[in-house]
Order: sequence, then C-alpha cells, then structure tokens
Amino acid sequence: RRGPARINPCVAMSDDEGGSSMAPEQVRHVRAAVAGPLLPTICSLLGLDRVSAASLLDMGAVYVEKVRVTSGDHDQIVPKDAYLRVHTNPRRFPVARSTDWPSRIVSTTPHFAVINKPGGVPVHATLDNAVEVSDACASEALAARLWALHRLDVPTHGLVVMGRTPGFTSHFGKLLQDRQVHKEYLALTYAPPPLGLLVAHMEPSLRSPKVLSLSPQEGYHECRLVVLSATPFPVSLLSARAASVVERSRRSIPAESGQPPKVATREEVAGGAGSELSDSSPGEELRLCEVRIRLETGRTHQIRAQLAFVGCCIVGDEMYNAKYANRGVEAMNAEGVGVKRRVKEMEDTGALALQSTFLSFRDLPKEGVGKKEVPTNKNGNKRGLPSPEEMGLPPDASEQDVKDALRAGKRKRVAPDEAKVLPSVADAAPGEGAVTSVEPFTGDIGAIPVASNITSGVASSGGSGEELTFELKTSWWAL
Repeated sequence: RRGPARINPCVAMSDDEGGSSMAPEQVRHVRAAVAGPLLPTICSLLGLDRVSAASLLDMGAVYVEKVRVTSGDHDQIVPKDAYLRVHTNPRRFPVARSTDWPSRIVSTTPHFAVINKPGGVPVHATLDNAVEVSDACASEALAARLWALHRLDVPTHGLVVMGRTPGFTSHFGKLLQDRQVHKEYLALTYAPPPLGLLVAHMEPSLRSPKVLSLSPQEGYHECRLVVLSATPFPVSLLSARAASVVERSRRSIPAESGQPPKVATREEVAGGAGSELSDSSPGEELRLCEVRIRLETGRTHQIRAQLAFVGCCIVGDEMYNAKYANRGVEAMNAEGVGVKRRVKEMEDTGALALQSTFLSFRDLPKEGVGKKEVPTNKNGNKRGLPSPEEMGLPPDASEQDVKDALRAGKRKRVAPDEAKVLPSVADAAPGEGAVTSVEPFTGDIGAIPVASNITSGVASSGGSGEELTFELKTSWWAL
C-alpha cells in the first residue's frame, strides 16, 4: 500500500501578475558523488532539508537509475555515480486530498472495482506524483492494489474500472482492444450539437488544445462519437457550484450573449442532419443543454475538442472554449499567463461539466477464474500496453493514442514505474470468499445521493461471463 502520511500539504500557488502560479516544473539531473543512503544523498546534492526531500520521495518524484523510488525506500544505498532524476516542483492535485475515497467506490468484486473518479485527479500516476492519483487513493481506500484499466482526462468526472487480478486485467484489455466496452458521457454545453454520428480528424500533436479537421489529413487520427440526445437544461436547476462555474466560464467566452460562436456549421459536420441550433440572442436568458454521448474512439480530449469544433463548448472548459477551439496551443500561448492559469484552475478543481456516466462490459468468463494470466501486447511483452509516459506522450493520453504511437513505432523508453508491476492479488475461487453480487456503497459522492444515483449490473461470484452495467443517474452540476 502506498500511503500519503508523509506528504506535505498542498500549498496555494501565487496568483500575481508575474505568473508564478504557472512556473515550469523543475527537474534536476544529478549523479551521486559517493555511495550512501538515498535521503541524505538527495539533501546533499540538491540542498534540501530532510522533510522536503522525504516528501518528494514519498510522492514518487524521485528516480534512481530511471526507476521510481517508493515511500519505503528512503534508506536504500545509492551507488557512487548513480543517476538521479528529481522533480523538485511536482504538480499537486488538491482534490485527491479532500475527497472521501471510500464513498467513491461504486462496486467491487474479487477481480475488479468500479470507482466514481472526481474531476481534478488523474486516473494513474504521473511522472512526478504517484500518490495524489485515483488508483493510489482507491487502493488505499480498499486496502488492496488496484490497476487502472482505462483513462479519463484529469478534469473529467465519472466511472473508471480498476483491475484487482492479472486475469481480469488481461480480460478487460482484450475487451477494450475489441471495442466491447461501451461508454457513455454526459456533458453540459452552451448549445445543442447535431444528433447522430460526428466524425472529425485530429492532428497527431502531443500538445493541447487539439486541432481537428473535417476531412482526412495525412497522419491525422479519426475521431468518432455519437450524440444520443440533447436536452435543454434550465439554469434554475444548476447546483451552486455549477452556477459559479457557468458564470466564470461565460466571462471568458468572447460573445455578447455568453454563447460561443459556431466553429463549424452543422451542414459541414453532419450533412444537414440533426436538431436545430438554438443560440441565444443578446439579452435572452442563457440556454444550456445536457448532452448524452457514446464514444466510438478514445482520443485524448476527444469529446471536448469535437463539441467545441461544432460550436457546442462544454461548460467550464477553458481550454476548448470558442476563443481557442481548433486554433491549437499557439492561440493559448499568445494570451500568456492568464488563460493558462484559468485552464489549470479548471483542471485542478474539476470544474469541467463532463462526466462518464455509463459503463457496460462482459464479466470475466467462468473458466477464467483461478487462472494466473498475464496481459501481453501484440509483441508478446507480458505487461499489456505501455504507459503514455513510456511512449513519450502526455500523462492523460488515451489508450487509442498509445496504440497509434505503438503502430507508428514511436516508443520512447523512459523511466519505468513501479506502479506498472502487475497486482499480485490472488484470484478467488468460486464459493471461497467470492462475493455473489455487486452492491453500490451507500456513502456520499460529492453532493449526489448515491443510493438513487448508482445502478449496477448483477455480477455473480467474480467470473460470471455476464454483461455488467454501471450507471450514474445524476450529474454533479444538477441540484
């Protein structure tokens, strides 16, 4: 278990005009002058006090010979001339500290768990923070090692499946590869998007915001999603937090009515099919729309970028509001520190009105129970897909982005992560301590009443082979 006991509390960043709140991450590359214990070595090489150095070690911000150091390895002996990489200003995720993680466990079996990830927290370890992340916090809550099996953007809320055994990890990876995991999202937007299939093509850049094209371009990745419904959402039904986000978001959108200008016409995107746009005129009441979406591909920032591309910006999305939609990172850089600060605030506080609300997949088959399967990729490597960091991609890159990079032969070997070791939890045999049903926790999930909010499918003793369904009934932005 990884515990956060020694981690220093998150310190509020300065918000002055100099932009210190957006100071770049500092990484120090050093070599040990003499052999000795790790903690004193770091203090000596970097001029840090023991408390600060221990905090960096516990957070997973220190690597020795490209291997992440865990919280229990402070006294390991570092050989002379050993290479150390220290992230001296790791990115913090305050929401991870303020979240009641046991109440975020939606369902659990001997083979997997489903959690309701809060916005503002990564799914898995980043290069400089392995503690304030969803898989570590959920593992702590369940006192068991969990393995994040798919991803959500940092500011996105909602359902995430985490494996507890190698057998289920392999099984779920195969389902993802075969596109047999069904995901639906709920978004709150400033205008209704066209109903039906939306197709765009994303520039293969590692930077954000992403740039899309209607027509195929060489090297671009196809993005497909289906808008299932678009329902008017009365402003009067917004929660207090959501109302604050809407007001702040409107101030950053350059339109008199608060509605974003369209980036692409409906006719260009969907050939004239779909519902009618209902943009507000100046002086009219703000109109919001709750949109249900089914993903068919899983690109980084796909829903955010595609909705902004058709002029239906998501509430709270400072990165993809109409001012920057489809203009790339240069447009944001031209604005300077101000917009970057707003984007970081949106990510850190989980103010994005986008939530993964529905998951459906087939349970591990009965004959798979008890097998010690180890996930393998197409090359036979017994570890499944590499992490985004190992591919040289951003930490929030999607599984599809990792697969595309693998096919293109762009793998970059970087620091291996101790968290990538497969969990060693033993598979439970049927009838030997295995649960017979999946029941949601009854604690508090934010401001949402869990008992009426969560519906879970029926799962027999952790290996039924049946189709399982998990659904959040209410969004965080609704009263």
